[in-house]
Amino acid sequence: MQSTLIIGDIHGCHAELLDLLDRAAIGDDDLVVSVGDLVDRGPDPASVVELFRARPNSLALCGNHERKHIRGVLSYSQQVAKLQLGADYEDHVRWMATLPYHWERDDVRVVHWGSTPGCRSTRCRRTCARARRRATRGCASATATGPGTSFTPTTSRWCSAIRWSGRSRWCCATGSSASTPGCATGCG
Repeated sequence: MQSTLIIGDIHGCHAELLDLLDRAAIGDDDLVVSVGDLVDRGPDPASVVELFRARPNSLALCGNHERKHIRGVLSYSQQVAKLQLGADYEDHVRWMATLPYHWERDDVRVVHWGSTPGCRSTRCRRTCARARRRATRGCASATATGPGTSFTPTTSRWCSAIRWSGRSRWCCATGSSASTPGCATGCG
């Protein structure tokens, strides 16, 4: 039976990634999913990116750190990663631009932090993201429940509450929660 390992925020830590794959007894036929943030901060982002590019049965989602490189918003840690990626930087960034923002199958949905259900407009996404950051400060993970849920930022099929470590409730479109100011679909 194929195993699936879902990993978040690798941040260029290639040796630690290999150690994790070894400890989890992940074989070539097992699926490895990165929740995003392959790069920045760690000592070897090139090896991490190359592993996900070359390894069959692997999938990387686009996280906010990949997005910074794609958009050319390079603060200190992105400048360091750019130097670490060297001559292959542009090629790696083109690859990052192809990464999906979500992945799902019947038993699991995976998304990096940036998808806000039901939010279509930029203003709405920013308002909801700010409220979510305040509500989830210090939380280690997020879970979603409900039938017919979808993690694409352009759809609003989330009919049930989405709970972020029990600290905040997010209902959208057909939900019944109060709206965040500036967010007409009721996320917040």
